[in-house]
Amino acid sequence: MSVSEKQQWAKSRVEYWWNRCLEAFPEVQYQRFPWWKRFPTVEFSNRMSKAAGKANTGLHRIRFSNHFLTNESKSDFDQTIGHEVAHIFADRLFNRACKHGKFWRLVMTRIGLPPDRCHSYASTPPRKRRASTIVVNCPCGQANWPIGKKKQDQLLSLQISDTKIARCRKCGHDFTLGEVITSISEQLA
Repeated sequence: MSVSEKQQWAKSRVEYWWNRCLEAFPEVQYQRFPWWKRFPTVEFSNRMSKAAGKANTGLHRIRFSNHFLTNESKSDFDQTIGHEVAHIFADRLFNRACKHGKFWRLVMTRIGLPPDRCHSYASTPPRKRRASTIVVNCPCGQANWPIGKKKQDQLLSLQISDTKIARCRKCGHDFTLGEVITSISEQLA
């Protein structure tokens, strides 16, 4: 099954679980504002690495991880879909942020899902994160210069490699841009 087919399947399951919520709580149709008439918007993200799904009640939107959608079984991911739909439905029905409290658990139980808080998927997506701080050591060995991500980006964008950009407070050694870029490149490799 292709990614787009799995995404279509997930959207249809959101509609299924939304209708299950409406069947479980028929009194919702008597509420003042007809929020229940439209399904939550569904989006898919390649950036989600820890959560399989995330509900946003304010935007009436559910975002799912493409990684977990494509690498987990349909039955397991279907429970995640129901879990996220229950968040939006409970928050709207009880007009408060229910999180994983008693109102959310009530919705989960009524639609026939176990009110479990977390998934236990076997797969984990690869993390592509660079170190937040890189340390450039002085040749004297007594001092170092920590460089954060923002400063790394600024330094890597400069063109003149013999520019003096820092001085060691212990020995007076001048750090040139070329030295720093070499050190950053070595630590990123």
